[in-house]
Amino acid sequence: MTVWVHLTEMMGAYAPGQVNPQNLNGKDYSPFPYWVADGMYLKAVDGPTQAESEWDITPRYEWPLARILPSIEPSPELGWRSLVDNTDQWFAIKLSTQGDTELLSDTIGLYLDGCNWRSGAWQKYDGGSWVTILNFDFAADTNSLTYIHNNGGVRPGTGTEAATTYIAFNELAGGTFIFANAVRRRILGNTEGFWQADTTGVTKQATLWLDGIDGTEDTSGSTGVIVYPRIVCFAHMAAATIQSYRIYINGAQTVDDYYTIGTCVVGPVVIFGHDNDWGRARGLTPQTALITDDSGGRRSRRMGKPRRSVELPWTGGVDLTSVSGATPSDDYVKGTSTAGGLAVALRHDQPWKLEGLLDYLGGSHIPVVYCPRIPKGTPDTDSFSQWHLSLYGRIVSDYREEVVVGDEWTSEVVRVPGVTIEEER
Repeated sequence: MTVWVHLTEMMGAYAPGQVNPQNLNGKDYSPFPYWVADGMYLKAVDGPTQAESEWDITPRYEWPLARILPSIEPSPELGWRSLVDNTDQWFAIKLSTQGDTELLSDTIGLYLDGCNWRSGAWQKYDGGSWVTILNFDFAADTNSLTYIHNNGGVRPGTGTEAATTYIAFNELAGGTFIFANAVRRRILGNTEGFWQADTTGVTKQATLWLDGIDGTEDTSGSTGVIVYPRIVCFAHMAAATIQSYRIYINGAQTVDDYYTIGTCVVGPVVIFGHDNDWGRARGLTPQTALITDDSGGRRSRRMGKPRRSVELPWTGGVDLTSVSGATPSDDYVKGTSTAGGLAVALRHDQPWKLEGLLDYLGGSHIPVVYCPRIPKGTPDTDSFSQWHLSLYGRIVSDYREEVVVGDEWTSEVVRVPGVTIEEER
């Protein structure tokens, strides 16, 4: 038995055959989306058009690489995803189309957040070849760990540990724990302490709780790895010039089966030649809505991750005498003792430098990465992942300068009440 679904008869000029798509009849535009190909739909919004018109359609992706740039997507919660893991990946940021260019500071930095992979490289192109600035590891201080695992809870095991850094409460949330048998699990949170054996009760151990436990994980091991979700890298360039930056991801398995980057900030580091005064204030504001009904009962809803902040004061006064007048001369700060290294800051222009920085950034328009300390070279590169050592956010305060004593453009001593940076979420 034969079942006919469709029958077409060709006559006249089309009997020998037709040429696609020239001989196909056009389709009327529709105000409703209709499928074209490969997940693309077309609908009429406005007109007119002409016969035989053609359009080039630029593809858009659900998790595009451009989202890692704060100028495109400032929130690290969205970011980029790759299609697969276990393959090497590169992406470059071009600074100049004309060749090598001067850097705005002899010290440069790289900040990566929302990452689920372990290691990679920060590279530069100087017109001839790609050169590695720094090989970095999100688990540089937390690898080769002994551990004990019980149904999603992981704590230090016995033995001498390679990790000696302090772990703050919940700073590992969003990171990855890699078991000795290579099983990877997301870290939901952690307690504070050290990753050290506590056989005599003389220290506070950090403990992790993990997501996705299915019984394939080891119950103990000596090669566990904690992968932080963020990293900050610094390099003192000793007057080098650069045409492009490149980030390399070392191909490896991840907990998600794809790579992620939430935010990437790379470029010059603005160094304060005059450190802020004592009294620096740090804060954390929960993004929680608390609703009280007529009976006094309350319900809460978590709207997002808490937002950290830092306030930097220069209330003790900064003497501007050495940068004022017709013949100023001031002490300077260098980032490295390496031969050829350039000065990265003056000692006594901090208030005016801060004023110019806010003007350049447009206040809160352009996000920044605040780091309370930067290692001096040599060595000329360094990196760290602890969340108290970096804050990606916006300067949300106005600039205000108060004269304590002295004459304008001659001998002023001024103070700046405070500059506030709020974390970007």
